[in-house]
Amino acid sequence: MANTFVKYLLESSLCLLLFVAIYRLLISNLTHFSWMRFYLICGLILSLVLPLIILPIQWNTILFSSGSSAIPLPSKHLETFVNDINQINLARAFSLFSTQMMVLYLILTVYLIGVVFKMYSFSKNLNNIFSFIKKNPKVKEGNYWIVNLKNEVPAFSFFNYIFINNNYKNLSSHELQLIKNHEIAHVKQYHTLDLLFVEIASIVFWFNPLMSYFRKSIQEIHEYIVDERIAGEGENKKVYAHLLLNLASDSKAFNLSTSFTGKHIKRRIFMIAKQRTSEKGKLTFIVIIPIISILLLSFSYLGKSKSLNFRNTQGKSPWAIHLELQKYCGVYLPSKRPGPVAMEIQLKNNTLVTYLVLIAKMKPVSGIPWTQDPASWTTELNYVSGNKFNDGSLFKNANNIEFILNNSGEVTGCLLTQREGLNFVTHEFIKQK
Repeated sequence: MANTFVKYLLESSLCLLLFVAIYRLLISNLTHFSWMRFYLICGLILSLVLPLIILPIQWNTILFSSGSSAIPLPSKHLETFVNDINQINLARAFSLFSTQMMVLYLILTVYLIGVVFKMYSFSKNLNNIFSFIKKNPKVKEGNYWIVNLKNEVPAFSFFNYIFINNNYKNLSSHELQLIKNHEIAHVKQYHTLDLLFVEIASIVFWFNPLMSYFRKSIQEIHEYIVDERIAGEGENKKVYAHLLLNLASDSKAFNLSTSFTGKHIKRRIFMIAKQRTSEKGKLTFIVIIPIISILLLSFSYLGKSKSLNFRNTQGKSPWAIHLELQKYCGVYLPSKRPGPVAMEIQLKNNTLVTYLVLIAKMKPVSGIPWTQDPASWTTELNYVSGNKFNDGSLFKNANNIEFILNNSGEVTGCLLTQREGLNFVTHEFIKQK
């Protein structure tokens, strides 16, 4: 479970990196601001969702349907077992497993500490805004609440609350009205929802430096959208730009709020004066379609083993399925030596995976009466019925594996049935303890 969550965080971060890179290289200098906002929000949503979607594609059938379907992938663990079977150190193996789990849980502990800290910062910001609403006089104007600030704080908005100090820097009534109109435009565009969504995502991905760039970009786009609506044309645009310059040194009150002021005044003025991008520029946003397709196919291939072919999975948690499959895992050796193969079965993403290593003729090496052929195969096992599984990709014709259980329900071995020439041959394997 922990390993799956860490993998999800990494895959989501990879998605975000791709969306941000495309935005930075192809989109950030356009002036289709509403479209740019849509791209950023969709990019973040897709980064969270795409790693969870696995297309029902049989990759083994597609990629290995012609010729030999053997997949060369040696199992280092099995090779070590075969080459040194008489010197297995279970304590050392357990120690290695414990070390890996300890590192994983250490990473998760650090991650959770970061999450708690970010949640505290998020809650503190919210509390400060609610405190402003509670402690300052407010008047309702239409659908908006105008909160008259007593403190020297730049104007900002949060949902339908507009916070403004009427005596701020001795601004004229016309300038104050421009600022108020600016914040009303933010409210009408529901920009607070965008910021809250980004902040919540930043809690989950606090370790990802791209989130800071993403937050800055969405805040900039919000300002560009509103500036374009409020600045107007001609002389009004000059007056508006002059007001921005006067407040250029002011910083935002809160990350969760939208504000007339900020650190990017010069770029906002540049965007106000910039010639509008042609309508053909909107075709650039079509790039999101191949991005989604590539990511979906990539995650479906990498996560192909997430699609379970196991009995009674409906209504069961991944952990319950994991425990049920875990009993089959281990190293299996042929009951008769030299046998056909040595076999190791592992559990990857709640799917049984088998590794087979061909065994050569009987020849004593380092005290072991048989040696390993330098060829091995690996594939997933598909559930058939009872304790029977089917392996359709090791050889041209499928292999069947039936696990043998004792009265206590413990797996003691298995029977591997495979086609050799025109006949089906069954080999018995003993599970190593």
